[in-house]
Amino acid sequence: MVKRNIHVTSITIFMNVAIIFTWYYLTPVYLKQLGATDWLVGIAYASMLIGFTSAQVLGGYLSDRFGRKNLIVLPTYIGAALYAMMAFTKSPYIFILLASLSEVVSSMQMPSFLSLVFESSSSEGKGKSFSFLEGSVSAGLALGTLSGAFLLKFTDIPNLFIITAIVVGIAGALRHLFLEETLRNSEKRGSFHLSFTKNLLWFMVAGTFFGMILNAIPYGPFPTLFYKEIRSFSDSYINFVFSMGNIVAALSSILGAYFITEANAKKVFSLSIIAWAIILFVWVLTGGNIWMFAVSFVFQQYCLISSNLMLSSMSGTHERAKVVGLYESVVGTISASSPFLGMWIKIRYGYYALVLSILLMAVLSLLSMLKVIYPSFSAEDT
Repeated sequence: MVKRNIHVTSITIFMNVAIIFTWYYLTPVYLKQLGATDWLVGIAYASMLIGFTSAQVLGGYLSDRFGRKNLIVLPTYIGAALYAMMAFTKSPYIFILLASLSEVVSSMQMPSFLSLVFESSSSEGKGKSFSFLEGSVSAGLALGTLSGAFLLKFTDIPNLFIITAIVVGIAGALRHLFLEETLRNSEKRGSFHLSFTKNLLWFMVAGTFFGMILNAIPYGPFPTLFYKEIRSFSDSYINFVFSMGNIVAALSSILGAYFITEANAKKVFSLSIIAWAIILFVWVLTGGNIWMFAVSFVFQQYCLISSNLMLSSMSGTHERAKVVGLYESVVGTISASSPFLGMWIKIRYGYYALVLSILLMAVLSLLSMLKVIYPSFSAEDT
């Protein structure tokens, strides 16, 4: 059961991420084709990010009450229907609404995914499990963007939405058939009460600054717009650049599986976030060097692996999903302002000021992380 849960989770996440990212990085371009302005693109990304984070606290509560599997399977089916509807709208406003709703149903799943992986891993294998999970995400990103660069030579983005709906529906069926529940009936809790510590508070602060960077680059509109406006890259070549970065991220996850543990997760995160911000700054100084951009994905990946491992170990089984959901909702909702604020900085001061602000966010995240006592606060399962 333990290995099957990790394998099914990783495989289906790989499937979904791969098909979604045949077009995801081109969302700002597609929105402009539908008639959206720069400001509306910034608002769209903020709306999608808020959608992805806002429902996680509810998803965590429901997961601790009704189980991990239910909160993974049902949202997958709903997401497939929303992607199908995105293919047929010609209004940028309706598109933003549907895309934001798809992020809401995805957000319902996240506390269950992290809890399921943590609870399906041995104590010494948790670092490897999270590295494997993030590696699957990055492999999906790499294959998706590379496939998108190829497919867009023969089809358009609306047709990719239809293919996305089909693949996500298949992933839902696989999860329905093969995932096993890890939350025992005796551990299910219906209360919103959870253990909130000072360590969790400081970790949320550090995570917020980290999320601000993540939601600007790579998940925000700015790398795509930079390569479109400054370098005049084609849509397919932009996808190719992102695929290179995600191949590097997937390979770095394999290495991370051998050295990232609960014991050193804080150190890995702290060093990686500073290195990541410095490389992004150099990336803009060098005019968007694609190799420098690819290298930045190594440190982005180590930040993701170590932060997810730390977060999942901060509570016992009976409230793990609620803690994850609360963290993701608070951190994600605040950091969802990043695309909008970043667009303001970009329009008013340019890309150099944008990456300087990213470097500042990294320093503030590091200073906040120094306040976190880890792993001594790691909760035992009860």
